[in-house]
Amino acid sequence: MCRDILRNAESKLEVRASRSFDREGVKKAAAKVSRSILVQTEKSGRPILTTNATVDPRFAGSDSVAYMKLRAVICIPMAARGKSVGLLYLDNRFEEGVFQEVDIGLLEAFAAQ
Repeated sequence: MCRDILRNAESKLEVRASRSFDREGVKKAAAKVSRSILVQTEKSGRPILTTNATVDPRFAGSDSVAYMKLRAVICIPMAARGKSVGLLYLDNRFEEGVFQEVDIGLLEAFAAQ
């Protein structure tokens, strides 16, 4: 699934767009992202890539990762004029390793638009 998570008027992150890989809209999209991955990406200001979040030590205590059985996840910060405006978040709950290091550059270019 792909989600655009942007800051609202109160500067809080909210899911603005969400699609599954079969191009269907996602109901209750805000409940279908890992807050721990969002927070880590936001704090570091750097992309996060994991080939299998359920066994990744960075997310060992994350209830959302365990509950959603997240496998591959990539999360890219979006900034404008040096200020955080949101995140680009993609996940795959069924297959490991669908995102690779090479994908980061492409998604960063997209997030910079």
